Amino acid sequence: VIVRLKSGHDDAVPSANTLQLSNLAALTALTGDNVYQTRAEALYDAFQGDISRSPAGHCGLLAQSFDLDGLLQIVLVAHGGERQGLLNAMHALSLPGGVEVTAGAAVLTNSLLAEKFSASTTPAAFVCVGPVCSEPVIEPDALKQRLSEARSSCLA
Repeated sequence: VIVRLKSGHDDAVPSANTLQLSNLAALTALTGDNVYQTRAEALYDAFQGDISRSPAGHCGLLAQSFDLDGLLQIVLVAHGGERQGLLNAMHALSLPGGVEVTAGAAVLTNSLLAEKFSASTTPAAFVCVGPVCSEPVIEPDALKQRLSEARSSCLA
């Protein structure tokens, strides 16, 4: 075999291409580097014909396509205060494909959230869908509500 063929078809486990698409979407979110977004879009485009002929066999790629433009990111900023309540609220919900980042103030100095970062001693969470982030959420119940709304907006 001169060329090793890679399938996008899912079996009992997602295909390697589905996992790669998921990884590229997460890398785009974590690094802000659009090279990963371009690669993710090219990967998805390469399987468009197969997906249109057999959508049921490519559920993983279809599911990951929602994350190309609207990846759900939860950034928990730990100011040194108690953050367990926010962590519990995050982990109480099913957020398939969501990227969770726990960061201190020093990590955010060069990120898009640096201007939103508050100098208070209260931990806060930011819920981002694609490049758009919420105002800081400091209450666990409010975080659950915001995450539910964000996940619904990703699927709409």
